[in-house]
Amino acid sequence: METQFNFMTEMSNKLCDSACRLSEMNVHLGQQMFEESLNAGRHMLNANDPVEITSIALSQMQPLAERMRSYHQQMLNVMAGTQAELTRTAESHIPEASRTAAAMADEMVKRANEETERAAQRQRSAMERMQSQATANPAGASAQHADSAGQPGQAQANGHHAPGAGGAAASSTRSSSSTASGRAPS
Repeated sequence: METQFNFMTEMSNKLCDSACRLSEMNVHLGQQMFEESLNAGRHMLNANDPVEITSIALSQMQPLAERMRSYHQQMLNVMAGTQAELTRTAESHIPEASRTAAAMADEMVKRANEETERAAQRQRSAMERMQSQATANPAGASAQHADSAGQPGQAQANGHHAPGAGGAAASSTRSSSSTASGRAPS
């Protein structure tokens, strides 16, 4: 941000300097044209002959055209100088801005990789906890699964088989009750 701020400040300063030079030129040209118009007007008022008035007016055209040409030449010089200064400023700041941008991009990639690694580690530890809980308490896990499958205890009490793990529990209950009565399981 500091690099960009310095770059923009320097560019703004160059543009303001150019605008100041142009405004000074405009004021100077305006003053000269006003003075010449005033002098030409005085001469025309003092003239007695219409031919003399015409010659005074025509004599003012040549210096006016010369001043306008000079003004345009100065304006083009100021614009060309401004463009050259802006180019030099940009060339001096671009390498630093590129280095800063590359460093910022590298830092963002590094942080993203670190955050991705932390997220993957959290997922691995959560999976390991789930696996350790499942291996440490397999009966509790199947009972929890059976409870979540739709309360198989009520289905067994009604004599219906519940789907999934509840059905397996019902068939194991039937086989144990049939062996207790002396019949072979079917």
